[in-house]
Amino acid sequence: MRRFVLAILLFSPALTLCQATSPAAPKPSAKAAPSQQEPAKAAAKPEPPKPDAPKEETGPACPKGQACESFRQLWKANDPQVKAASWACFPQVLRGVPLLPTSDEFFILTIDPKSAELAFFKEGITRLTRKAAAPAPPSPAPVATPAPPSSPAEAAGTSAVSFGFNETNGTRESFTIEVGPTELTVRQRDPDKNGRRLVQLTTIRISTGRYSQESLLNGTTRHTAAGQCLQLKK
Repeated sequence: MRRFVLAILLFSPALTLCQATSPAAPKPSAKAAPSQQEPAKAAAKPEPPKPDAPKEETGPACPKGQACESFRQLWKANDPQVKAASWACFPQVLRGVPLLPTSDEFFILTIDPKSAELAFFKEGITRLTRKAAAPAPPSPAPVATPAPPSSPAEAAGTSAVSFGFNETNGTRESFTIEVGPTELTVRQRDPDKNGRRLVQLTTIRISTGRYSQESLLNGTTRHTAAGQCLQLKK
């Protein structure tokens, strides 16, 4: 009996050592089994694109300066006189001297088949307006058989007939607009208080919009001006 107890005591340290060195049993995973996991959240729906904000209408491009700002303000406000215009012109040079950007003057020209109007603006306010009616059409002439062209150049040649608007109100004032194939000419004629003849001649180049202006007193040039016009309607 003593021998059996002694044998147990001798083998106890070895058992303790074996238990200490044996691998620990794996712990259960903290994560739940796939079958027990929560269902995945649905993907977020993409937001619909936001509509673009409406662009603010600033008006046609014009030479920088206060006159352009006044013109654009009238355009944005849907001013009927400005919206109906065929041309808007901005002075840039007066008597050979460039105008400052603070200059706030421009003029518009409106042409339709039956009438024409010339309006001068200063600081966004109409200072002078001149209107004209188209002349009555002439009586139709008898149609004649045209002669054959004398050369190929004559056969290929073309020309545009100019037309004009005239205004007379019994005071010897006149306002004439002539539209040709390449240029538009505005002629104003007014007598002064001394009976002298004042003429202002404005020529606009249709292709570029450049214009020149000449003021004459009894046929003698008093001053000249130049600038840029925008063709708003054709």
